[in-house]
Amino acid sequence: MKKKKGLGQFILNGAAAILCVYIIYVLISQQPVIEAKRKQKDELEQFLIISQELELQFRTEISLAESRYYIEKAAMEKLGMLKPGDRVFIDIRK
Repeated sequence: MKKKKGLGQFILNGAAAILCVYIIYVLISQQPVIEAKRKQKDELEQFLIISQELELQFRTEISLAESRYYIEKAAMEKLGMLKPGDRVFIDIRK
């Protein structure tokens, strides 16, 4: 009877050892994939931060676009328009 108990314990220990070896093998073989995904995650987080900064900048510009100052500034810079009485100085050294 001791032999049956010992044989069952031996099989159980062997199966546990094989399972441990398999788990270690899977973890080691998946390291390149895990590292690639980690790098991809870091790149996406960086992209998210840049996108959020751009969104904030655009929202600020949209809110400023409704102000009279911004409209006058855009008219002067982009369209070359001037208010009555404004003077334009041209640098001829350039």
